[in-house]
Amino acid sequence: MSRASPSRALPRRLRRIALLCLLVGLVASGAAAAQTVGVEVRIILASNDPRGGIDPGLGPLAPQLRQTLGYTSYQLLNAQVGQAAPDRPWRTTVPGGRSLEIATIPTPPPAITLVVRMHAGATPLVNTTVRLTRGGQPVLVGGPPFQSGVILI
Repeated sequence: MSRASPSRALPRRLRRIALLCLLVGLVASGAAAAQTVGVEVRIILASNDPRGGIDPGLGPLAPQLRQTLGYTSYQLLNAQVGQAAPDRPWRTTVPGGRSLEIATIPTPPPAITLVVRMHAGATPLVNTTVRLTRGGQPVLVGGPPFQSGVILI
């Protein structure tokens, strides 16, 4: 059996070091991407109620609602702020006996990927993935029917 010559052993060692650096880089970037992110959630009832209008609590979100959706009434039902992480989803209740869960998926910065799920008991109602950029525009997620309209998140 012959041993590798010193000139061939050096590239092999460099490859091992490069592979080790790559693995450490992947773990470090995964750890950075898995950081906890702040979430601000507004639960909105959108309907065509003739007595409606736009709830003043929706503030700067009102023009986006009007331009994007065809409802005439938008009522803010709840607003909450929380923290979400891959191993620690943020949870809250939604009118109509529903639950909302938001978790992050590890994503290279500056993007943030959220998984948004809403359930009524064991029945899934919403299950979507949203990719955002920090400081970007709000995202509307349509939900299930409620009263005379639909829930928006």
